[in-house]
Amino acid sequence: MLETALGTDLARFGEYQTRLVKLNPKLGSQLGEEGVLAAPTTANTPAALLTAPMGVPPPDQADATTPEGDAEERAKALNMMRMLANRQNSRWLEAKEWDVPYTFDATKFPTLLGGEEYSKYKLQVVEMVKAGQLVVQMLAAEETITMPDGSRKATFTQETWDMVRWCCPNRLLATSERIDGLSIGARQLLALRLAVEKLAGAEAVAKMTVLLHLAEEMEEPVLADLRAHNLYGFDRENFIIVPQVSRFGYRFHADGKRFDRVTDSQAWLCGSGYALQQLTWDREAYVMATNYTARSFLQGSVVEHLKAKDVQWMVSGRTADLARCGVEGALDVECLAYTLKLAQERGANMSCEVKPVEGLIAARQQNSVMVSTKGDTRAQRLPKDTCRFGTDLKFADLQSVKSTKWINDFVASSNEHLIVNTDRYIFQMAALATMLSKGPQGFHADIDLHGQQVYLSFHMADLTASPQACCAPLLSKHPLLTVRTHKQVDEAVPLLVSQDKNPAFHKVVSGLKAVHPPRNVGGLRIQPINLLKPKQEAAPVQQGLPIMVFITENEASVHAVSLAVALARPDIDSIHVMHACSNDGATPDAQKLMARVTQGLGHKVNSEVMVRGTQSVVDCLLDYATKHKAGLIVMGSQQMTKGDAALASSITLAVLKRTDAPVVVTKPSTPAPMGCLLGGLRAMLAVEHTARPLLKWLNSHLITVTRGDKLYLARVGAKDAKAQEDHTTKQMLEQFVELAGKKVHVEKRSLVGPQIEAFAAAVRQDDVHLLAIPVPHNQPVPQQAIDMLRTTKTAVLLMKCKPTS
Repeated sequence: MLETALGTDLARFGEYQTRLVKLNPKLGSQLGEEGVLAAPTTANTPAALLTAPMGVPPPDQADATTPEGDAEERAKALNMMRMLANRQNSRWLEAKEWDVPYTFDATKFPTLLGGEEYSKYKLQVVEMVKAGQLVVQMLAAEETITMPDGSRKATFTQETWDMVRWCCPNRLLATSERIDGLSIGARQLLALRLAVEKLAGAEAVAKMTVLLHLAEEMEEPVLADLRAHNLYGFDRENFIIVPQVSRFGYRFHADGKRFDRVTDSQAWLCGSGYALQQLTWDREAYVMATNYTARSFLQGSVVEHLKAKDVQWMVSGRTADLARCGVEGALDVECLAYTLKLAQERGANMSCEVKPVEGLIAARQQNSVMVSTKGDTRAQRLPKDTCRFGTDLKFADLQSVKSTKWINDFVASSNEHLIVNTDRYIFQMAALATMLSKGPQGFHADIDLHGQQVYLSFHMADLTASPQACCAPLLSKHPLLTVRTHKQVDEAVPLLVSQDKNPAFHKVVSGLKAVHPPRNVGGLRIQPINLLKPKQEAAPVQQGLPIMVFITENEASVHAVSLAVALARPDIDSIHVMHACSNDGATPDAQKLMARVTQGLGHKVNSEVMVRGTQSVVDCLLDYATKHKAGLIVMGSQQMTKGDAALASSITLAVLKRTDAPVVVTKPSTPAPMGCLLGGLRAMLAVEHTARPLLKWLNSHLITVTRGDKLYLARVGAKDAKAQEDHTTKQMLEQFVELAGKKVHVEKRSLVGPQIEAFAAAVRQDDVHLLAIPVPHNQPVPQQAIDMLRTTKTAVLLMKCKPTS
């Protein structure tokens, strides 16, 4: 395979590898020892590719014991090997012309044509699950989490709250508020079980087939955990385990013009594409025997086994995607239903979930750029046997000089807007079997160099370029939640909290088979699941916040209502949406506006249309706020970007002058805020001497720890980048951190430059949903606050604060 992959460059590559071995025989016997590429930080993506400029090979480290001349020769050999490998990796895509991909928005599918089509295809999904015609593939072999001490732990077997304790201890919940003893893999299996039960009933769980891919060293501890908990409710005969072996590196054998395996080299896993190929090989997988202690290997291949079971579709995902711990993330019914529709109407035989990103760095981190064949409009037409929707390009294939120029031009032409694959796939089994029938030649194998050895890796993404593939890129409403480093664990806490508070999850965990596992298996400490909750005092009753939203016929009002829903605490805060019309004749149009703005919010909203008659708009709004004891007023202003004069005469500013309640202002440029419900609210407080009451109010009424909210404390501490942070800023930030309390996730931001520009930049950098600014009590709104309202591209909260001692 290596000989084929290197093609006409085989002899030259072998020459340079032979030269390298002669210069330093000890080099590269272990992975990462002055290797050409470091260990991957994402699946099949070398870390050096994530940090080095496009087309520039990562630097080699010189050996202090190597003569200068030999070091130069070695560097030349390494660089030539890199160049040849990059050229071969890119060769297949350089022969084609690529264009921006055509994407399908699965988020809108349930509401199209009144939901009739969605109901039709959802019913097909339900029937398929009930009949056992769906298999879920869990790729766990390569997935690891890098801990704070630099060690790597297998994601699937990692106990979740232990992981939080090590990586972000300030987010650890009390024992009474969490469920201990569940690994990430266990949580994903239980979420899948709940998803199947919710969709098709408890009987369907017994027919659901699970494919679990494990690295060999993970097998024993995972099997012990599965035995201990009765496969988490899945049927023994339908729970298929596929162990994935690591492979040694290869070295060129000059006499035979071939590569020989180096058995003293570091062994590596060969990628998700290799895991797919295993499905076509005999006796590569097994189920647990009747006594749960032995392995019962499938006599044929997994593909043959699933065909005999009449399995029609396979859902595939990585265990590093912790969104799979949620019921909707474990089995995305909308994407499944949409894929069935595209299969029947447009001939799609696979789909992949995609997401938009800004710029090449974000795409490189995901190891993906989605494209389509240039000039190919077949994805928008109906022929069932010819259309080809999207192709996923890996960054290992974008390292040659020619491909580097193309990707840079492609990024520039798309204004930095790119579509990337999230590694969530849905395959039609018959089509997948056809694609895999070509063996390794069905993939664009990547040539990886480590030390002196050369390795091959295969990626599932290559199937999107198969001549038999018709891959539909789907935009999904479920955000990717990939956790591969300790710095990303913080983002997963809200999902874990939500899962542990779910009554259905509690019920399924408490019903697990009570088997006492061994305490240590294969180096993994298996914990008993702890559902016992110690007695605790009754929690204080939280006071609800009446949130008033004043709307009018403009785009900013839609943003205002959405933001109010995002800020409101479920079952605690109330939302009142009000529109004031001038006379009774305007009432029908006002009611239509109200219905449009408040439709499908996911939160109970009290709406009211008022006829103000001769009363001014401001008086009417303030009377309504007083009547309902408004604790927060949210308004959309269409004029924020039209200059100070327009703003000064706006209704928004007039309301702000006359009310003591905090006021949140949104603009048409304000980003859609609904995502903060999933990943937590990101609020930034402008730290001033008068801001203490505002900090206290934020902690009491907006910041919710269990939702995963973050509070950024920001203050300009230097006039320019060369100046040092002033003592007052440093002292005030420390004081406000202490005032915020230990339960709140707080980060300090000492800003540089003029205040208006500094805050605008900080809001963009931290993707802030809400900027909170204190304004003086019983005084006009400062011009500086007005300028920040106008320039910052986010919602702004202004609260009148009296000076404190």
